[in-house]
Amino acid sequence: MHPQLALHRQSLHDREAFWLRAARDIHWHQPPSVAYGKTTLSEQAAPYAQGDGTWFPNAQLNTCFNALDRHVYPPPTASAPPLTPSPHTPHLASDPARAARIAFHHVSPLPFQKQQYRSITYGEALETVQTLAGVLKAHGLKKGDVVVIYMPMIPETALAMLACARLGVVHSVVFGGFAPKELAKRIEDSKCRFVIAASCGLEPKGPVAYKPLVDGALGHSKHKPEGLLFLRRHTIQGHEPPVVNPKGAAGVRELDWDEEIKLVRDGVDGRHKCWSCIPVASEEPVYTLYTSGTTGAPKGATRLTGGHAVALRYSIQHTFGMTPSDVMLCASDLGWVVGHSYILYAPLLLGASTVIFEGKPVTPDAGILWRTISTLGVTHLFTAPTALRAVRGADPDAALMRAPGVSLRSLRTLFLAGERSEPSIVEFYRDTLKELGAVGATVNDNYWSTESGSPITALCLGSGWAPLECRPGSAGLPQMGMDVRIVDDQGKEVKQGEMGNLVLAQPLAPSYLGGLWNNMAGYRSAYTSRFEKMGGWFDTGDAAVMDPDGYISILARADDIIQVAGHRMGTGLLEQVLASHPQITEACVVGAPDKMKGNVPFALAVARAGAPTDTAALLKDLNEHLRTEVGPISRESGITPLHVWPLTPVRRRAWRHRSHERAAEDAQRQDTAQDGAQDRRAGGRGPAQHRGVAAERAAADDRRCVGRAQGRGGHRAALWPEDEALSSLPVSVKRSQCYDVPLSLQCACKSKVMHRGPRRAYISVSQSASPSPLSISCTSP
Repeated sequence: MHPQLALHRQSLHDREAFWLRAARDIHWHQPPSVAYGKTTLSEQAAPYAQGDGTWFPNAQLNTCFNALDRHVYPPPTASAPPLTPSPHTPHLASDPARAARIAFHHVSPLPFQKQQYRSITYGEALETVQTLAGVLKAHGLKKGDVVVIYMPMIPETALAMLACARLGVVHSVVFGGFAPKELAKRIEDSKCRFVIAASCGLEPKGPVAYKPLVDGALGHSKHKPEGLLFLRRHTIQGHEPPVVNPKGAAGVRELDWDEEIKLVRDGVDGRHKCWSCIPVASEEPVYTLYTSGTTGAPKGATRLTGGHAVALRYSIQHTFGMTPSDVMLCASDLGWVVGHSYILYAPLLLGASTVIFEGKPVTPDAGILWRTISTLGVTHLFTAPTALRAVRGADPDAALMRAPGVSLRSLRTLFLAGERSEPSIVEFYRDTLKELGAVGATVNDNYWSTESGSPITALCLGSGWAPLECRPGSAGLPQMGMDVRIVDDQGKEVKQGEMGNLVLAQPLAPSYLGGLWNNMAGYRSAYTSRFEKMGGWFDTGDAAVMDPDGYISILARADDIIQVAGHRMGTGLLEQVLASHPQITEACVVGAPDKMKGNVPFALAVARAGAPTDTAALLKDLNEHLRTEVGPISRESGITPLHVWPLTPVRRRAWRHRSHERAAEDAQRQDTAQDGAQDRRAGGRGPAQHRGVAAERAAADDRRCVGRAQGRGGHRAALWPEDEALSSLPVSVKRSQCYDVPLSLQCACKSKVMHRGPRRAYISVSQSASPSPLSISCTSP
């Protein structure tokens, strides 16, 4: 048995010993005596709590101390009190070398940014966080309060998060692309006492002013925070940051970030830095992060302090293989869970350096990531497949990876997550890194979610043994504490190689959410009620296959959330907004395949009587409506007017699968030879006009089948969705599986082969099938 498998087994079956040993890498105010046990908090004290069990229930710690203080002022022993020197306490000995180590590299390569690079040491970060925590404390914030942070990819965002953690204040970071109404929902649900915002974010076309968006959100929100701490950015050409209004445009008092920092540093009116960190119970939250729901209502995934710190500290060393001298470039956003975990907390818990990248992977050109890696000596790159599709599309021969002055010899690992990685992307960059990267450089595809907080599946790279070989198309093996099961709809585990629902058995791993903020009932209905009879298995909402070696391949979302460039978008929210447009009565949104972004929203809409018949004009109008109500990431790629409405969940899923199948067939005719047959099987896509043609053909064809092969005489063999009613099928179905094999499809009334060749599809079979040529008989539609 490979050591990773053995350790995973121990993390499940001897969790006390395993996780107490992992907890030794965290410095505790009150060390844990048990790894998992009954919570000490009541439901009234913990509106996010879920169930009686929790990780390290009798322990206390502070995440900010472990991320900053302990590196600058290392405790003399593991059991020493976690103290930081102040003017009123004896000084501890600092570690000058560690204090001078870079905590944050900020890279902002857009041409209108005057300061395209800066660095912040651990010592500088600690001083700023102490000061910013003093600002918050001076305005009455205390442990358990909530602060919403609406800021771009700048170090101040990370410092604000750490300042909150220092006080035991719960931070809730909102991605800077959300429209005012969506920000307002998060302000209302969190009942935050303060909002921290910046004056603008950056897009390739120029700065995007945030103040009008924040003012709009505060105006929409029924809950009014006590204050808005406002950072005015002065290094952006073409951006004049607005002057702070003490009374506030929305009735919320405004405070200038720089002025408030100066007041604390000068000690005005008794203000002072927050020298010490507030002890926080392990089962109390460090943050809440809102994720999309299928109904459009945001869900506040709440991360508990102890399990979060222990799991991230373990994973950054043993899964990601980092050391304190390494540099992480995680090309995500601090507004998403990947940014929380692997831009900020995990690298700093280890004492490593992290890059905050405020840019796009192809701006100013497709070599910006490689130049950043070369300049900063980046050892670990973590990004979404969307970014690499864009880079490869602009630089198909990887010439910019070989450009003069660019060296990738520091790069040991490329991590992929956020959406399914097609094998061609994995293979291309795996082979390229073997040539250009560090010795043994590899690609590590991993799978996780906002709820999990760290990878559910991946390959471990840093535990002292040779890592397992990555398998393109697979997301690796279950990670420590992740008790992964693949089950059918009744909760029975399926055979290896069969598709099923990916669930996790209780107890959930330490990094998992502790509940939903102010929504215990929502937690149960969203995650555990479906398999409640099986002990409350956690339903991820994803369909997957486990091979005989335990490798997991994620096949599709099992619900109505789509991934757009690595970002999760709830179709329910988009449908609500579309249906609120005066020209639309009903709307259905599905994910249409996109070669660059993985998926893009595609609308199926019923127009009101008398609405304009110009589809292009309607699409433009609807996208403007979506941009205003949700944000630019919600932009629809196309629209198909309907007269017949897909009312049922089965029909909705059929539309989605049909769109993918049709687009894949069209794209196969458009793919170039360099992509190869395997890339086409894995989901090669054509440009937008081909998606539109595919969807319109699907709309005109009112059949339940989601894929078909055309044969002689116009007869077709039907490929059906897994959850189609069995009584309605033209074949005796025993199970639905996903194969990537040569198919031979035959029609009952024509004993001739209709389609032969590689194809990936969900196939209803009338007898057990194995990975070999299949024969499916069906009647003519």
